[in-house]
Amino acid sequence: NGVEIEMNPAMSLYVTCESAMEMEHLYSKIKSGGAILMPKTELPPTFREFAWVQDKFGVNFQLALPEQQS
Repeated sequence: NGVEIEMNPAMSLYVTCESAMEMEHLYSKIKSGGAILMPKTELPPTFREFAWVQDKFGVNFQLALPEQQS
C-alpha cells in the first residue's frame, strides 16, 4: 500500500551542463514529445543558457549552462 505521487512542475531535475553542445543535445532530446515550459534563454550574470522542459513522461528538467568562472 504505497503512496502515489503525480509528477508536476513543482518537481524537477536540475542539470548543470558542461558545454553548449551538451545543453543543446539534452534540450532537443527532452523536448521531443514533451513540452517547453521556459524556452532556452540567457540569464546573465549566472547562466549563459537556461531552459525548463518537460519530457514525454511528464518529468521536468531545468537545464543550466553556467557562465564561465575565471
